[in-house]
Amino acid sequence: MGKVMNVQGMKLITGKAAIEAAIKSILTRGKKLDSDIHVAGVSCLNHIELHGDITLAVRLIDSMPKGSRVNALREWMNVYGKLRYNAETKEWSYAKDKTTLLEEAIATSWTEFKPETAYRPLDFETELTKLITKAFERVQSKKGDKINIDTLKQVANAIGYKKEAK
Repeated sequence: MGKVMNVQGMKLITGKAAIEAAIKSILTRGKKLDSDIHVAGVSCLNHIELHGDITLAVRLIDSMPKGSRVNALREWMNVYGKLRYNAETKEWSYAKDKTTLLEEAIATSWTEFKPETAYRPLDFETELTKLITKAFERVQSKKGDKINIDTLKQVANAIGYKKEAK
């Protein structure tokens, strides 16, 4: 039987059965939350169509849990509704010129947009080599980047980097 154990102020679940029950609960609640967000999202798109008011859609997006895929919901709203997101200002606006695609929005869940990036462990040497290569290319391009060529050469030499700018 599972118990609750306090470790540094966090109540940990102990026992395999209790942990499995918690995982099952998360799965069930997660599916329900995804569905609730979809229904609320379609309702917001319909509200925008009827009233030209995007505030509820923006509140839905802003209310997304920190661990959720908020960019998927943003893209879904942008595709199916009369609103437009400006990535630079991070603001939404009403898009009168767009068409509300309510049936398509009902048929396609927001969860199908912007898949989460696959996890890749960091390969430090490969990434550093890519950065050094890019830095040597950018030094040659004279785009105004702040790259100290002496420091770049020192780092490249330190890892045995052989290619250098032509």
